[in-house]
Amino acid sequence: MQRLTAYPALRERLDKLQSKVFVLSSDADVTPIEVKESELEIAADVAIERIKKSKFTSKGDKDKVISLYEEYARNTVGALTKTLGSLQMLASHRATAAPAEPLPQVDAPAASPLRLAEGQPLLLLSWQGSGAGGGPRFGVVDATGGRVAAAVTGGDDAELAYDRCSQAVLPWRPPAAGWDAAFVSDARALGDLAEPARRLAEDARRMESESALRAVGERAREIADGAARCQTIAHAAREAGGAVRSCVEAAAPLFSKGDLKQLEAMLENVRAAVERLQPEAMVTAALRSSGASGARRYAAGQPLTVRTAGGWRDADVATVGADGLCHGLTFLEGSGEPPATLTLHPWNHAPRELPHAAYEAMRAWWAPWLGAQHAQIADALTGKRLDALQQCVAISVTGGAAETQVSGLKLEGGSLTGEAAKYPGTYRLVVGKLVDGRPAYQHTSDATCWITFDGNGWTGQPESSLGEKVCFLYLADSAAASPDVSTMTWKATAGGGAAWVEQPQLKCTAWTPPPAPGLKLEGRVDRGGADVGSMVRDSAKGQRRAFAILGSRFWARSTLFRGCIRAVLRVRRGPVPAFVGSLTGEAAIRDAHSLTAWLLAQHSVQLEGAINVTGGAAETQASAIRDAHSLTAWLLAQHGAQLEGGPTEGPLAVLLTAGPASGKTTLLSQVVMIALQDERTELVPILVKVQVLQRRLLEAPDAFAGAWNYMDAFLRLEHEASRPALYRMLRQAMMARRALLLLDGLDEAGAKRADIERHVVEVLAPQGHVLLCTSRPAGVDEARFAAFRRLSLAPLSDEQQERALEQRLGAERAAALLTYVRDVMPRDDTGQKVTSNPLMLSMVASVYELRQGVGMPATVAELYATASDAMLARGGVVTPELKRLLQRIFFEAHVAQRRLIEDRQLDEAALGLEAPEALAKIRASSGLVGETAALQRAMDARAPAVRAACEAHLSEAMCEVLRTVRERVLVDALPLLSLWQSEPLQLQSSHLSFQEYFAAIALCDEGTELSGTPPWQWPAWWANTVKLGAEIPGDRFGRGLLRAAGVTGDTLDLSRKLGGDRPTVLRVLAAVVANSGELRALNLSQNELDAEDARALAPALMKTTAFLTKLDLDDNKIGPEGAIAIVEALKVNAVLTVLWLSDNNIGVDGAKAIAEALKVNAVLTELHLYRNNIGDDGSKAIAEALKVNAVVTTLNLGVNNIGVGGAKAIAEALKVNAVMKNLSVGYNSNIVGEAAQQLAAAALGSLSLEVLSGVPIKELREGKLTELNLISKGLGPTEGIVLAELIKFSAVVTTLSLSGNNIGDEGAIAIAEALKVNEVLTTLNLRNNSIGDEGAKTIADALKSGTAVLTSLDLAGDPYSMDLACDPYSIGFNINIGDEGAKAIAEALKVNAVLTELELFNNSIGDGGAKAIAEALKVNAVLTKLDIRINHNMGDAGKEAVRDAVKDQSGFVLLL
Repeated sequence: MQRLTAYPALRERLDKLQSKVFVLSSDADVTPIEVKESELEIAADVAIERIKKSKFTSKGDKDKVISLYEEYARNTVGALTKTLGSLQMLASHRATAAPAEPLPQVDAPAASPLRLAEGQPLLLLSWQGSGAGGGPRFGVVDATGGRVAAAVTGGDDAELAYDRCSQAVLPWRPPAAGWDAAFVSDARALGDLAEPARRLAEDARRMESESALRAVGERAREIADGAARCQTIAHAAREAGGAVRSCVEAAAPLFSKGDLKQLEAMLENVRAAVERLQPEAMVTAALRSSGASGARRYAAGQPLTVRTAGGWRDADVATVGADGLCHGLTFLEGSGEPPATLTLHPWNHAPRELPHAAYEAMRAWWAPWLGAQHAQIADALTGKRLDALQQCVAISVTGGAAETQVSGLKLEGGSLTGEAAKYPGTYRLVVGKLVDGRPAYQHTSDATCWITFDGNGWTGQPESSLGEKVCFLYLADSAAASPDVSTMTWKATAGGGAAWVEQPQLKCTAWTPPPAPGLKLEGRVDRGGADVGSMVRDSAKGQRRAFAILGSRFWARSTLFRGCIRAVLRVRRGPVPAFVGSLTGEAAIRDAHSLTAWLLAQHSVQLEGAINVTGGAAETQASAIRDAHSLTAWLLAQHGAQLEGGPTEGPLAVLLTAGPASGKTTLLSQVVMIALQDERTELVPILVKVQVLQRRLLEAPDAFAGAWNYMDAFLRLEHEASRPALYRMLRQAMMARRALLLLDGLDEAGAKRADIERHVVEVLAPQGHVLLCTSRPAGVDEARFAAFRRLSLAPLSDEQQERALEQRLGAERAAALLTYVRDVMPRDDTGQKVTSNPLMLSMVASVYELRQGVGMPATVAELYATASDAMLARGGVVTPELKRLLQRIFFEAHVAQRRLIEDRQLDEAALGLEAPEALAKIRASSGLVGETAALQRAMDARAPAVRAACEAHLSEAMCEVLRTVRERVLVDALPLLSLWQSEPLQLQSSHLSFQEYFAAIALCDEGTELSGTPPWQWPAWWANTVKLGAEIPGDRFGRGLLRAAGVTGDTLDLSRKLGGDRPTVLRVLAAVVANSGELRALNLSQNELDAEDARALAPALMKTTAFLTKLDLDDNKIGPEGAIAIVEALKVNAVLTVLWLSDNNIGVDGAKAIAEALKVNAVLTELHLYRNNIGDDGSKAIAEALKVNAVVTTLNLGVNNIGVGGAKAIAEALKVNAVMKNLSVGYNSNIVGEAAQQLAAAALGSLSLEVLSGVPIKELREGKLTELNLISKGLGPTEGIVLAELIKFSAVVTTLSLSGNNIGDEGAIAIAEALKVNEVLTTLNLRNNSIGDEGAKTIADALKSGTAVLTSLDLAGDPYSMDLACDPYSIGFNINIGDEGAKAIAEALKVNAVLTELELFNNSIGDGGAKAIAEALKVNAVLTKLDIRINHNMGDAGKEAVRDAVKDQSGFVLLL
């Protein structure tokens, strides 16, 4: 209390308390302790907790005293934090970083121009000269060797100069003799398409209607077809044409939606696809996809660096062999090598950028410089520097080839004819071969036969027509990952225009190719006399893994020991086989060390020692990478082909995927360090953060367009100006395929993700680089990366988590924390503890250390909140204003799809908080919509306007916070942000996960509209943000998402509008459904949602916070499994009243699941199951549910193949059910006979039913209708019987129109009976109702009755029935009223005195019926119109008889 009274601001309030004596006692230690600055906030929490647990003798003052003490503690901490933070900044300003090792001074003469031999095809990415323009140009080197004649758009006389940057992906070894000449000839032939393609691009810029869009698509098809006639360019042409078609089909429906923002975004995709159809672009694509094996012909004098037996050497080209592959080389003085003739290929040479000595000097500088960047990693929460190689030691790398990937297919069953007969057999997946961007399978016996997937189905097609619609087998299936489909039927055609015939016996199943050949190592080692087997075991002790390496001139059995490759066995050989099996190894790649060893083994390693090797046969298999044996076998096969210059089957590239904060970046740091520590490897690690690559790509697109690959352009921008020799060293390493390229975070590419991933797959990988990419799984295009080796990081096991915590906290403290981890921390959506993620585990440990176990968070959202507060406390700047600005900064960065934060984005964030109208005005002035990257470029140009607006509108307090952020980031005193560069200022979040968390919080609290992103087109970039937001308690996040997407009101119509990354979009929808208190109606119809999507949405419907009352899922593809997921939610959902599930093919199983849900659900009142093929069994299940369900009042079961059994069950249910008001069973043509009569009786007997399949029972009974229009309602005999009973005694209905239904003879007979009694119905339309002679006869009897008042009767068929006969949902047609029916009607006309109009066209009346009608017309005095056209059996005699009968009747209308 003395502490409180000493604080003036509190003493005044204490004095106001009633005078009394009270005692406060506690067992806490009162000994003063030293508190670190970063622990001040925690110390205050601990003290307050102790006060709360103390014993008060005066209970009434407890809350007041605790409140005062808490205020005192917080204010004290705030003052100390501010003071200590300022001191820390001063100290940071004074500190000086250790100077970096200066760059070595090297002899680096200017690189010589590239000199190629005459006739060499060349793709110029960087060029100048006559006819210069944007984009790559293709041509042929002229006789001077210094210029290129443009072959496509410029004609033979357009000469272009090329420089050393013109390093394109060229065909190193032509696929066939004469390929060079053929390609050049084809390229020149494309010149004829240049002008049509240019005009097409112009027209694509002004597509203002769907017809204009489709016209562009049609012209694009014509251009693609024309280009595809050029054999060497055909594949690129087909892919370009297919891309335009896909984009056109995606954009066309948007013209009718009215969503201009989404439409413009899709039209931009069309324009981009059209650009790929330009001739130069197709030639470029054809060259780039031609592979990395072949020959480049250099002119004499070209400087090179080449690989020799003694290492890499400098040499000049002296001569070129006749075949263009062999070059005579003169080695430079001091190289120690005599002149030689070598066959050059991509992995044994490169144009020389630096002399060898300079290269090695720069490489020696690069290694420690790069190592310093990756040797240590910073713990974001505590700021500690941690040894990279000691981190994530428990992370295991699992995988290899994906578990579900089919390495082969087997097609068998029955006998086929013609061309189709060639296709049964076995097929291999061809690694790296893509058809329309998807994997392809090649027949193992007949290489001309392929099985491919076009997105809609599987095709068996010839090699000459890959990607086209020419095929001899077809299996329609748009969802399958492989054609291993047992429930679908293949079709086959013999070719030559023959018809397609179903082949139900034909099955395609998974097939594993047989083991590849290998070697077996036998005998004894000369040294020491140990046999090979024991030697292998002894040498492997204490090592991480062992494997075999195939070098260019030797075999070697080597081991990885402490990160270094050391040889223990070697035998010198000449040319080596293309494959060698692994000799020994552990079960799998386990950590960064073994992964790095795998990558390093791609290149030749100098090894020592020698043994004797004898032959044998290996028992290894390389069909899939599952463990060290198969991984090594695959690797060595590729490696051997590389070093000898032979063809490669696929890229030497790896894609490693793992969830957020799983350790991908740390793993790459380990890879860098291990690669640098290996003194024997020649590989130069080059690590690029993809987020920075994206930024540079946006800043300088021209620099990337003119480079041979993105990595080269990036390194030039980063280093050429300040470190030119370093850039040239790195460039030379890449050109010689001596670089280990590491791309960290493909998922962080934002708006440029598709471009960068496409470049990685289509350019970097085919160039033959050793490539390791990391990414989160969300948004990965599986088809695009099909040829990559796939790895993933496994979650930490319980044992691994325990060991990591013990290493960090000690056994005793770790044991206490493990109890919290086990009992409190939640699990993620995969069922794993959140602490199985390394960052989450680190955060939990850090928070535990800071809080000493007090007030530990219980959710992931609380964990992020606590951790971020702790980080800000460490920086001494915990203020509400700063936190609010930071979350807005992160939100703006995330909307921009960037992790790098520009200085102007700080201003935008502040302006968005205090003057959002001013920011909106500046953004609107850009005139851009839809494309995020374009908007960001526009905002870069408007940075001065943003700064001026800040000066005019921001408060002084906000300006002070902005200054604080800028100052502290510069001295690393704001832990949530880290400095990327100081001039111009660029920063980033300490970890992307924190940016995602704060973006989620911003959505909750700010809810600003998303700029630049079309609503409901959420990319995978937002996946983790949405996941984190969904875990925030309450409905803040759901409401914020609606605000961000610009949604107002309680209805959200997303019919045909979903796009982007589907799992992310579904997470957004689930969050909206589960947590938005305002949304009441959601329309998701026509979005191709499948079962997985339905499962993702279902849990949201089960949340108690969900308020959605109407959900429309019509016309999707959720199937039985999706329906089951949705209805499971219905069992607990207490608010949803209307559900549309029509046209989803839920089947019997789905219907049965719905029936079970209806038995317990007490709120759903309206259910639509139209067109779901539930059949009798499904309808019976629902009927049983209706007997106990007391809330469903509307049920639509139309078009469900319900027959007699189902109809009877529904009839029984109606006898019991007392609430059903609107029931539809239309378009179920099998409900006939007794079943139709029973159902009609039940409907008429129901006291609650108001409408049956559109028939307004209640209104008809109440006499409210005079005219009844039920055209094309799918009515059958049941409804016909019901209508007949209702109009029998109706005194008001004068017109009844039933055209286009299917009441048949049964319904017609019932209506005829009603006509005998009814005295008011004057107009009856029964056109197109499957009425035959029996029905016509009963209607004729009714016309004879004395009470008949009908003046107009339509019994016609449908004139278009023959065209519609193939429609599975078509109703019956009046083609069965023949002569018997016509004669009956004729007899009625003789006595009927009221009918004036009669329609009988499109029936089967013949001459006999026509003559009978003619006789009746001679007697009938009231009929004035008769339509008897299109009666197929009527001849001239019948027609003449009818004409004669009415020829004297004035005003009679005869249609014959």
